[in-house]
Amino acid sequence: MSAANSTRYLMSTVINSFHYLYQDAEYLMSATKLTSVTGSFQVTRICRSAMLLYILSLEGLVNRALDHFVSIPHHDFFVEREERFQLFDKWKLLFLLVPAPSIEIDAAGYPWSHLAELIRIRNDYVHPKHDRKGYYEFSSVHPETKVPKDMRALNWKDIPDGAGVKEKDLVYGQTKLPKDPYQLTIDHLQTVKQIVDDCVAKADQLLSGRLSENNWVRTEQMTVFFPPGTTFEEIK
Repeated sequence: MSAANSTRYLMSTVINSFHYLYQDAEYLMSATKLTSVTGSFQVTRICRSAMLLYILSLEGLVNRALDHFVSIPHHDFFVEREERFQLFDKWKLLFLLVPAPSIEIDAAGYPWSHLAELIRIRNDYVHPKHDRKGYYEFSSVHPETKVPKDMRALNWKDIPDGAGVKEKDLVYGQTKLPKDPYQLTIDHLQTVKQIVDDCVAKADQLLSGRLSENNWVRTEQMTVFFPPGTTFEEIK
């Protein structure tokens, strides 16, 4: 049959936001190991972008899980009001509405305590405030320009007495990620990845394996819709 007379098939797929956001973060993680960027500030830039993608992937996951696993009538009630819920509240709702009996997560325990902090970090990046500060120490200044020399980030474990700076000014309490976006490293990115992976694993456990069943967490549903009534099985 010629191309002009062949049947045209159309299909749709529901985008798995967790999958593509997580994979993009993984790609950037691998990019930090390229010799062309090793030891340069480009690594920090890559880490910042990858960190946000890892965190955003969890938002994509919980939204998809609520849509897929919550039954009627709770599903329709949630969808109509989705924009009103904070991200951490969506995770709470998922475990209240899907498992039987419902589960109330321990917000103070790992990994949920760290998830809450990742959400705060995301908000700090996406909605930056005008008074965000970085803290540095230096050994001297250039004689003419008076620009600091040998400048380095102030270590949250070695704050001079009387400096008026506290640990919470330098790092986030749970993850110890730096609040200064210029100080993010590969090690910090690996911390974020581990938290995300642990959240997914714990969620799968609480949902009795629903996320891992048939690799639901990674797959995308594809459907043939044209010609009407066509299925993949009958196409030759």
